[in-house]
Amino acid sequence: MTVRFLVQPHDRIRLTGRDRDNWLHNFCTADIKNLKVGNSTEAMILDSRGKVLGWVLAIANQDSIELITASGTASGLIQHLDRYVIREDVRFENASGTVVGLMIFGDELAEWTKTHLGHDMARNCCGVENLNGQAVQVCQTSYFGPSLWVSLAMEYLHSGWLSGIDAGEATIEEFDFFRIQNGCPAWNIDVDSSYLPQEFCRDELAISFTKGCYLGQETVARIDALGHVNRKLAVLQFQVPAASLLPPLELQDESGQNIGTCTSCATDPDNPTNVWAIGTLKRMFARPGQKLHCGEFIGVVVEPNSLNR
Repeated sequence: MTVRFLVQPHDRIRLTGRDRDNWLHNFCTADIKNLKVGNSTEAMILDSRGKVLGWVLAIANQDSIELITASGTASGLIQHLDRYVIREDVRFENASGTVVGLMIFGDELAEWTKTHLGHDMARNCCGVENLNGQAVQVCQTSYFGPSLWVSLAMEYLHSGWLSGIDAGEATIEEFDFFRIQNGCPAWNIDVDSSYLPQEFCRDELAISFTKGCYLGQETVARIDALGHVNRKLAVLQFQVPAASLLPPLELQDESGQNIGTCTSCATDPDNPTNVWAIGTLKRMFARPGQKLHCGEFIGVVVEPNSLNR
């Protein structure tokens, strides 16, 4: 894989109003008060029990905060958040479908960025950039794995503009392989609203443990004090024929006891017997190097690639 692009289906929520920063800070896991214009962060929106209602990419613009979230989730999140607005100057817009989200990723992304944007981009940095003669918003993010998230007008897809960005169009299989290698779950496939924030294993990327109170924070703080959750997402690797694993699949330890579920699989494009997967495991089995069984096949828990870059 060199550099690929994929038009990524997503929902988009736009927050405006003079109180938007302070207000959103009180209703998600990230430190929004200290999120400067031109930067982004992952965040989780919780219910009062501390369960994750939405896992988002928050982008701080000059006059708004945009939340990038999974397709089909914007309406429910707006309904949840809006009930907590009392006197604050905060407004929500379901901006889904107003712009296209383009994900650019691959092994040579750093070199591609220097060539096509003219400079490096620091992690979580966002800005308006000139890409192939057009001004587009670009964010360097780990939300889908180390990548660039580009927001552009719908008409660019039909104007031949994509042919000039010097990147090949990715297949869904290539994208799944990339996100799974980097430990990035898919909403309603690998994770859903039954999960607690620390079960995502994205603490450093999405959770501030020092920001103070927010909705659901009591649960997050209690887990942090106790030191663990009962289950965790994990990246798995199997040496099996390409079509042998069709999730969801039960996973067992060496004694045959169920220890979790495999929910996503993708085959290495360069090695059809090397299959990567994401699963949710009992905490004690989610450590790298742990062997596990899926029927007749043996796998191992590995570190996500994003931790090794």
